[in-house]
Parts: sequence; C-alpha cells; structure tokens
Amino acid sequence: MHIITHLLVGIVFALILGLNLPFVVIFILASVLIDLDHITDMGLPKKRKLKSADLWNPKRYREYNYQSGQKSMHLFHTFEFLTLIFILGLYFQTIFVIAVSFSVHILTDAIGNIWNRNINKVGGEDWIKYWFIIYYLNKRTIYNKENF
Repeated sequence: MHIITHLLVGIVFALILGLNLPFVVIFILASVLIDLDHITDMGLPKKRKLKSADLWNPKRYREYNYQSGQKSMHLFHTFEFLTLIFILGLYFQTIFVIAVSFSVHILTDAIGNIWNRNINKVGGEDWIKYWFIIYYLNKRTIYNKENF
C-alpha cells in the first residue's frame, strides 16, 4: 500500500506541476525509489522483519511502519540529504525534479505519521527525530538500538 500510495501521489503531483514526459517519468520513479533506503531495515536482528510482500499489504505495512520505532536511518528521508539535493538541483534541472519529488514523498510520509502516530496514538510521537542525520551522528550509529 505504501508503494501504491506514493506512486499515485507521484503521478498526481507530476501532472499538477505540468512536467514534460521525461520529467514526469523521473518524478514518478523518484517518488517511489526514495524508499530504497528502507532496505537497511530488512534483515536486521529485530522482533519483526519487514518482508518485501509487506510493502504491498496495507495492514502489515502499517503494523510494521507505525506501531514500532524506526529501526535504522533512512538517508534519503533526512532533511540534510534533501537540502543537499536541492542545492545540487540549482545546477542540474533533473536533480531539482528529483528533490521536489522527494519532498512530496516526505510530505506524504509526514501526513501518515501525524495521522497514525499523533492522532491515533500508535508508535510514539517522537518520530520526527529520525529524519535528521544529526540524530544518528549524536547516537554514533545508523541503527536505533532502543528499537530492537
């Protein structure tokens, strides 16, 4: 469901922005491929393992994603990384399109986190700290040891 949601949101925003065909394709691909950084959560020693089939199952993905803390750093979802690609986007139009797509993805994730964690009170309200590289540097790890 997560992939489908981001695919649909990517298509809608690419069309709203009136991008030309190559940029529409890049925008839509980037809106889904940003989640490649979630691969760091797969195979980690933890209570529940995320399986690739769970990415398509709305109930399993919600249980995995929102009812527990994030297991590891998702680099592409961090504000520092997003800032870097926006800076690079000042020089390369394609990278700017990717940066906008990543921003739309992160905004969609934030809406999901606000809804599931803050309104439904599932999984804790301190989820935003995981979106900063500095958080992991301060902990001296890319993994959230307290979530194992």
